[in-house]
Amino acid sequence: MSMRLRRLVALPVATLSLLLPTATASAAAPGYALTETTTHVVIRWNPCAPIHYKVNVKHAPKGALADVKAAVARLHKATGMTLVYDGQTGAIPQTSFDHNLRPGHFPPMVIAWAKPGKGPGASNLLPATGAAGVGGIAWDQWFSRDGRYLYPLQVVTGFVVMNDKYNASYRPGFGAGQTRGEVLLHELGHAVGLQHVGDPQQMMYPSAIARSKAEYGKGDLAGLKKVGKPAGCIKPKLYVWP
Repeated sequence: MSMRLRRLVALPVATLSLLLPTATASAAAPGYALTETTTHVVIRWNPCAPIHYKVNVKHAPKGALADVKAAVARLHKATGMTLVYDGQTGAIPQTSFDHNLRPGHFPPMVIAWAKPGKGPGASNLLPATGAAGVGGIAWDQWFSRDGRYLYPLQVVTGFVVMNDKYNASYRPGFGAGQTRGEVLLHELGHAVGLQHVGDPQQMMYPSAIARSKAEYGKGDLAGLKKVGKPAGCIKPKLYVWP
């Protein structure tokens, strides 16, 4: 019997804007915000299955790949999820990134540098101005090939696109100031299901600001546990047809 697929795909894209190092921001209640369905089901990856990812550094500044791997290592530490580097790619995520998904053949997450717009070296996911990067996810639920098991709703692929227009606007690494590490940690947070918060102490604050160092805050870490291994595996369920 062919696999019966019930697709429920969406794309919560979130951006990180850049502020001058002297900018200030008022804090809302610290914490985290998760991606949820309208019935408040948390949308997350299966944290017990490896997440494969590829990186496109054609338009990235020097040292970008090392910063990606360092950011992924921090995400792994915070979530317990295993992220597997599958090498470099020439792909640049577009708004069509979640089209043609097939159960069992989900594409790896792609992290790429690009300019806004269309054409070679561009991504139409990036706004024309103001965004240092974007991140998002796609999710599905589907039946096994024999129709007996339902795989519950879960994230199946994701993306991060860094705006190459701002390559010179932030420093490499995760140190003081506005850094590439901060932007990567923020967008990777979106790529595993976190949304913006109003507390500037968190990486999921929607603007890049000067920091003493780039690292996930207490609210970020609490949210990452909610989408990571501490939240438990997502397992297929035996389905009884009505």
